[in-house]
Amino acid sequence: MVGVVVVSHSPRLAHAAVELALQMVHGPAPRIEIAAGTSDDRLGTDAVRVAEAIVAADDGAGVVVIMDLGSAVLSAELAVDLVPDPGIKTRLVSAAFVEGIFTAVVTAAGGAALDDVARDAEEALYAKSAQLGQTQTSTADAVSDLSAGAIVAEAMIINPDGIHARPAALIVGALASLDAQVMIATETSRPVSARSPTALMSLGAQAGDVIRIEADGAAASTAVDRVVALVRNGFGELTGVDPLKTQQSGGLSSQDFQSPAPIGVSPGRVIGPALRIPDPVLEPDPRIRLPEADRLEAVERLGKAAADVASQLQDRSSAGGTSVNCSRRLG
Repeated sequence: MVGVVVVSHSPRLAHAAVELALQMVHGPAPRIEIAAGTSDDRLGTDAVRVAEAIVAADDGAGVVVIMDLGSAVLSAELAVDLVPDPGIKTRLVSAAFVEGIFTAVVTAAGGAALDDVARDAEEALYAKSAQLGQTQTSTADAVSDLSAGAIVAEAMIINPDGIHARPAALIVGALASLDAQVMIATETSRPVSARSPTALMSLGAQAGDVIRIEADGAAASTAVDRVVALVRNGFGELTGVDPLKTQQSGGLSSQDFQSPAPIGVSPGRVIGPALRIPDPVLEPDPRIRLPEADRLEAVERLGKAAADVASQLQDRSSAGGTSVNCSRRLG
């Protein structure tokens, strides 16, 4: 895969941006190296660190370098000259920092070539510009010449947020290993490459929109089936089921969408007992009083219950807990 180097003045900023990008990768990720901060832990950049990161990130397919601002660009330019192996193909990308990292990581994970990864990262702001109604040209939305025998299918978007970053990354990942040219369009947009996450997001496809999938090549039929399965599964946002598993089963039935499951918002898992807060105890009605003949027995039962609770708490205290005094005058 194409490697990715992130150059930033701030290590925390760089790590956070990379963490966000990796959340969108559902499979093997490219080599990612971070060159952020100075050797004495100050904000800044170091050309030597960048050069070392380029060497470490290279997997034989080349490296794209994404920088934040100012001296990061100067350090990256100097670093290219410091790399000891002149055979490492390197592209310095003038991309928006967060969007560029996201796009480069997802596109590289999809098996794209160096120039394609660099180009998609350069055009990372296209989706945002399109959503804001601003004009920007992207090579990823050029209409491709598919053969007359191209496989065509349509599917309705059912997940509430449509094709945003995560679904776009899933589509790119699903097509990574396939020999197929795939284009996707909506009723109101031109076809875009299904291998470009930013182009897919620029479609602005929302719930209820019908997308048209066209594919050509040796694996065209499989490519279309995988995209349709992802769409019908709501990209895993309705059922909590891993959408990539549906590629082998051909999608889920309508019953799978009737009981939405919670969607995790942070990594990791926690196991522990569930604690249910009981309903509050109602205050007794002061107008209700026990008959005189029943009061003595009620006081005795209450006293016994209090003594039992005190004994249990005392046992726990003796086992290492906190001392508890539950004595109380009853009358």
